[in-house]
Amino acid sequence: MKKFFVIIFITFICMTFLTSCDMLTKVFNDNNESEKEKIETSKYITNADYMHLSFDDVSKCFYNLSIKNYSSLFEEPFFAKLKNLHINYGAKFSLYTYNNVLNNVSNKYATDFSNNSDWLKIGLHSNSNGLSLANASYEQGMSYWNNFVFNILRICGTTDCIDRLPRLEYFNGSHQALFGMRDANCGALGFLSADDNRLSYYFDKNVTSYLYDHDYIKDETNDILFLSTDIRADWFYDFTTNNLFKAPIKSNMFEELEYRNNNDTFENSFNSLIIFAHEWLVYDGESINAKFDAMTDACQFAKKYNLEFNFAQNKSYVNTNADALFDSVDTSLPDVVLASRGLNIVHSINELKFTVCALTSSGTLDEKISGRATDKNNVLGGVSGKTINLTTKTLENNPLSYSLVEFKADGLINFNGQTAQSWLTSSIKLQNDTEYVMIAFRNGDGKSNFSYSALSLLPNCLTIN
Repeated sequence: MKKFFVIIFITFICMTFLTSCDMLTKVFNDNNESEKEKIETSKYITNADYMHLSFDDVSKCFYNLSIKNYSSLFEEPFFAKLKNLHINYGAKFSLYTYNNVLNNVSNKYATDFSNNSDWLKIGLHSNSNGLSLANASYEQGMSYWNNFVFNILRICGTTDCIDRLPRLEYFNGSHQALFGMRDANCGALGFLSADDNRLSYYFDKNVTSYLYDHDYIKDETNDILFLSTDIRADWFYDFTTNNLFKAPIKSNMFEELEYRNNNDTFENSFNSLIIFAHEWLVYDGESINAKFDAMTDACQFAKKYNLEFNFAQNKSYVNTNADALFDSVDTSLPDVVLASRGLNIVHSINELKFTVCALTSSGTLDEKISGRATDKNNVLGGVSGKTINLTTKTLENNPLSYSLVEFKADGLINFNGQTAQSWLTSSIKLQNDTEYVMIAFRNGDGKSNFSYSALSLLPNCLTIN
């Protein structure tokens, strides 16, 4: 009998234990499902979304490249840090800098830049540090951008390293300047706008108000895309401003992004997560400081939610009803462009592309000068030994003519030789040692005045065989 009760007791204990385990398992599973449900319904990240990381005012790391003899680009501390985040998180970066900085950088690291162009790009911030483009002209915008592209080709060896949707200094740029950048060689596709309520670029209050709470807006008439910057790392390190910001309420970038990911206020502005810092905030030219942690936090957030890193220029953006807000913005241009300095050196033979400069009447190689160029005319080989043909075309009742100069890397080789005729209307065979070509257009009336509609036709006037 005693043995019987012992068996009953043990059976009871086992059943109680199993029941408790089932209950605990159910509670555990329910909690997990609840947490899973919470994440899925509160965050706004989808497979189509992405994070873009960038640095403004970049100069110190480029200066190091110009004065130090590294065996690799990634021996330079700042570039080494970026590569580390790329390896560990898949991060991709844009570096926004100045022409007067790039002018002094050698081409020694071209292979490194080219081989890593899928995750590391360079964008134009301004022509020089502190220069606002708020009142810049069409010609100046084009000149600054063409100079930038020329530098990138020289430094990196390829246009693949160009970020064609950069953030300009102070978020400033007249519509004339932005249109000039759009129409330049490998031109701008759009621009990153402010992370506050200032009037970026040529926005009015209506455009600004909309973009403050949304990811992007398109000036479809003028074919320019604008994306809203979401947050700057500076916020977490005693940053102050008089402008209206969506100021972080958390103490670090990771927690702030977690908060925003579950807050309805950010529902319409979380699909393209645009984050930036200033180089001077995190790097003194010798070592990376602890403030770089904000960018590492962003990478950790992206990894947690499987959020891809990408560049805005690689994504597509559908038209929205808000695009019509630009209808009330004055984006008129002068009827005629007078190009006093429009010569532009085109791609090198190693780039396997041929691009045309559209504006000119004077200018020298030592001047960083303007012109419309395009990278649409691709060829299977370099310009060396090729023949350039001018397509018969009349623009605005004037026959078109052009002047051509051939160059080697060490200077001019053919100014008064093969191209002795200043203005050609037929074709010319390039010398075998030609590495660069400079082309200038002129109307048949001897002037270099072109309307904006004529400018869009000029790149189609030449072919290369």
